[in-house]
Amino acid sequence: MLANDYTTAQEYFEQALNIAKSISYPRGKAKAFNGLGALSWFNNDYPKALDYYFKSLETINQTDEKEVLASTYNLMGIVYDEQGDYEQALEYYFKALKIDEELQNKKNITRDYVNIGVTYVNQSNYPKAMQYYFKSLKIDEELGDKRGMARNYNNIGIIYEKQKDYDQALKYYFESLKIEQDLGNERGIAITYGNIALAYIEKRTLVRH
Repeated sequence: MLANDYTTAQEYFEQALNIAKSISYPRGKAKAFNGLGALSWFNNDYPKALDYYFKSLETINQTDEKEVLASTYNLMGIVYDEQGDYEQALEYYFKALKIDEELQNKKNITRDYVNIGVTYVNQSNYPKAMQYYFKSLKIDEELGDKRGMARNYNNIGIIYEKQKDYDQALKYYFESLKIEQDLGNERGIAITYGNIALAYIEKRTLVRH
């Protein structure tokens, strides 16, 4: 994000916050705080991001806006994960998941599963990560979410690669690649080609040893 874009976005979120305050609109206040928090996160200002998210929690806890509450928990989990505080990250991801399950919001549930999986990968807990990636994949298949399926095939491939099971890694990378090609997602295709190339290199290195 360019500096000018950041400033413009911040100004609009602050305007939204002021209007929400003036008309006593808690949902609008919470979403504006979340927007300001996301901008701070994007700028790597994690303490400021969390400060905004906690303000969002204070606001939304006065209402019954469970979907916004789950979103805020998820955003907080991302910040804690990026700071390496994985236990806190998981705590907030599971809070988000609990609400999304109550709301039966499958789109958000699959997002929560992926975020939980990523944190377990960061902890090198690959069996747990795999468990949540497969849960996410199952829902993506039910929803017919091709992008989600491609993402999860890729994530699963990464775990197999970390475990040095290169044949399984390649199997899932190629599943991801097929979907990315069908979608015409050039960025996804490029990333998956890179993963496939690295898996072949690592597999060949392992055979030589």
